[in-house]
Amino acid sequence: MALNRSPPSPPTHSMRRSPTAAAFLLCLSGPLVAQTPSQAPAQGPQPYTPPKFQLLRWKEDWSKLLDNPEAKQAHPWLAYKAVPLSDDKEWWVSFGANVFERYEAIDGFRFGSAPNGVNQDSYWLTRVFAHADWHFGKHFRAMTEIKTCWSTDRELQGGDQPINVDSLDIHNFWLEGKTDVGGNTTATLRGGRQELAFGRERLISILDWPTTRRIFDGFSSTWNRGPFALTAFWVRPLRVDRFEFNESNDDQVFYGAYGIYNQKPWTVELYSLYTDRDNRTIQGFSGTEKRQTNGLRIERPFADAWKAEFEGTWQTGSLGQADIEAWMTGSELSYTFKNEPWKPTLLVGLEAASGDQSPTDDEINTFDTLYPLGHMWFGFVDAVGRRNVIGPNLGLRLQPTDDLKVRLDLHHFERLEDDDVLYDVADVQIVPVAGLPPAGASKEIGQEIDLVVSYTFNRFAKLDLGYCYLFAGDYVKQLTQGEAWSLFYAWLYLTF
Repeated sequence: MALNRSPPSPPTHSMRRSPTAAAFLLCLSGPLVAQTPSQAPAQGPQPYTPPKFQLLRWKEDWSKLLDNPEAKQAHPWLAYKAVPLSDDKEWWVSFGANVFERYEAIDGFRFGSAPNGVNQDSYWLTRVFAHADWHFGKHFRAMTEIKTCWSTDRELQGGDQPINVDSLDIHNFWLEGKTDVGGNTTATLRGGRQELAFGRERLISILDWPTTRRIFDGFSSTWNRGPFALTAFWVRPLRVDRFEFNESNDDQVFYGAYGIYNQKPWTVELYSLYTDRDNRTIQGFSGTEKRQTNGLRIERPFADAWKAEFEGTWQTGSLGQADIEAWMTGSELSYTFKNEPWKPTLLVGLEAASGDQSPTDDEINTFDTLYPLGHMWFGFVDAVGRRNVIGPNLGLRLQPTDDLKVRLDLHHFERLEDDDVLYDVADVQIVPVAGLPPAGASKEIGQEIDLVVSYTFNRFAKLDLGYCYLFAGDYVKQLTQGEAWSLFYAWLYLTF
């Protein structure tokens, strides 16, 4: 088993290890950390509490620091979060960075039937991002961010994956204009290289799990009016070139509109998304794929401790001579024991997506996952994706202390259609690796248990430890070696 193996010696290359180690020591140093309002300066009209770091760094607002020199004196790191560029402070810039180091150990890869014969491996992943968020008055803004991402040798099928290796590249690089159009309405236009994320990221996600993260080239525009927001976009996904500068994929266009109504207690989202992809082949049909995805997501807390969420999506379109008709759904119901020790939250959910009903007709029914965050919904092993699947799940969340959180998830997976296969989180057919399943094959894929323990040292440093174990079901046992597929990881995440 992966847990019984000694981890490899940490890489010795100074460019890989020194930045992480130095950043870790810096982030744990107590004198630099503003933890609570009681640590804020005793003098001054308004003690300053820094905003929380965000995965989407452009969502952080450090503007209040411009008129708070006392906070910068008390906590020197804050001086880099709001640097004036003009005497009136209308022009200013905020600097930041994040570094992560993750160790992964995998056993039973592809259920013991990897095409290259390697079923067990361990490796290190490293990411370094650094950004500057530029503000030019109230109406104009720019975001510049660079990255370098590395992996030690990975011998599993796929090798050192492009999603985890990008020697040096530009991540975010966009310009934005914002204006007040009246009637409590603002309009924003953004052009350039940018990240997109909507809802609970079942379909569109920044995908923070790989080192490189997902990025697009194109344009987006957002209108905000009170509790309403509408974003329209036209983008192309990027192809990651490990040792050259990345370029957008000219064979794919992704565009659409995503509307959000957020007025407590309701969150309602409506969207219409379009993908045009050249040179596609699915189930024997080839050509340009045109696919439309229309959906609805609703979320609402009720009775103080309960929360319910539902999302449903329908896809239509064409590929060559074939029509596309597909769907997916996701739902979750949770209850939090707010007055109990460790504040336990119980969750029950159901995730499902259509598969192809017949290999001989002229219709494609397998759902296309677009650009999702997969393992949040189908397990961290990433053996199951949102295609031809039904997956009920149970979850438990615990918070023993303010800094310590525990996540436990149990999944059961089955194929939805007899004549379609098992796809992984990247939409790759893995069981069987080619062709169709035999007649009479079981639908049971297996059961997965995921345990993740997260400890937050301070606002700069967080450590996740995860162990995930997927038991092979009858379908998998019939077509592979039937070994259990497991993942252990230790993930150090540093943010400035």
